[in-house]
Amino acid sequence: MTTASRHSVSSGKRTQRGFSPTDLLNLWQPSGAWEEHRDLAYGDGPRQKLDVYKPRHAAKAPVVVFFYGGSWQGGSRNLYSFVGASLAARGVVTVVPDYSIFPPARFPSFVEDAARAVRFARTGAAQWGGDPSRLVLMGHSAGAYIAAMLSFDAQWLVQVRLDSQTDLAGFIGLAGPYDFQPIESWTLRSIFGGANRAETQPISFVTGKEAPSLLITAHPVPER
Repeated sequence: MTTASRHSVSSGKRTQRGFSPTDLLNLWQPSGAWEEHRDLAYGDGPRQKLDVYKPRHAAKAPVVVFFYGGSWQGGSRNLYSFVGASLAARGVVTVVPDYSIFPPARFPSFVEDAARAVRFARTGAAQWGGDPSRLVLMGHSAGAYIAAMLSFDAQWLVQVRLDSQTDLAGFIGLAGPYDFQPIESWTLRSIFGGANRAETQPISFVTGKEAPSLLITAHPVPER
């Protein structure tokens, strides 16, 4: 079994926290040759950094940009190394960015950060052995929301000189919120600027012209 070799090391101190399920997942090392490039800056902000997981001998490999969840209020790319390592071990160049969170960030700051990260990933894809024409956005929960907004509402990628219909090969959403109005939570109302702003909802922009989408959610186990 081959583990990652790190090409850059974080200079900041990691926040101490309790044990979580992701810690257990991160203990597992997938088989396969891959490398980890840490703390690459896609902007000047403190949370505008990302990690890249590269198959050791990648050549024109597919590229996935993965956005984690956290209710737009928390999360860290350090918790999701198991995602990058698992995909890289199977031949996929994987990019895991941080993005602005509340407080103080509000919509659309985290979507704008994500667009910048996608631009960075597409520009750097070839140097990591990836194929920029095979770029897929993937996210879980709030991260799936962010990936969906980039895939469905063209304005965000236009701001970074990309076209969501031609520059994305696909979108994968894991348990994502795509239509959650009216917003009842006062915190989420603060994040999204109100209870009924259609322009904050991914479903508002679906036309059928988007890149192919795969939406995955858990299925409840029936009672016996």
